[in-house]
Amino acid sequence: MKAKTLIQAIASEVTRYYNIAKMGGDTSKVQACLDQLEGMLPSGSGIDCGTGIVVDNSTATKIVLYVEYHHMNEHGMYCGWSGHKLIVAPAFDGIDIDLEQDYDNSNITYTDDDGEGVRESANECGQLYDYLADTYYHALSQLVDYSFDHETKTGNYVFVTEDLRAK
Repeated sequence: MKAKTLIQAIASEVTRYYNIAKMGGDTSKVQACLDQLEGMLPSGSGIDCGTGIVVDNSTATKIVLYVEYHHMNEHGMYCGWSGHKLIVAPAFDGIDIDLEQDYDNSNITYTDDDGEGVRESANECGQLYDYLADTYYHALSQLVDYSFDHETKTGNYVFVTEDLRAK
């Protein structure tokens, strides 16, 4: 199969999921592919709970991801979480990523110089949005390939390495 970007693979599987569900079919194999693709999304470096694909809010041309970011204060101590929806759409030059903060799932408390807790929004947390946008742009632009095992009737996504790109 021809390699595609990670976001293209997610969009294909979301479309497949809706087509099968619309016909009343079993979506469990598609869900397994979506779970595998979800496991290929960023995790760690503040994105400590991984990234979720929000299938119910996604379409073939708009993928919604959910991430919770673990904030650190200036002393390197964890000080709270903020939830974010990432809306990814195709663009002429790649992909567009819009971020929306999920205020219901955000709890960030910084300590000021007097040791008092100061609550701040994620917008005041420096360059978080740039960091998330850059991280996800890079991750979603990575090439993946799909192989199907006819014997077990299961599919598998893998990242395309430089060795495979040369072939």
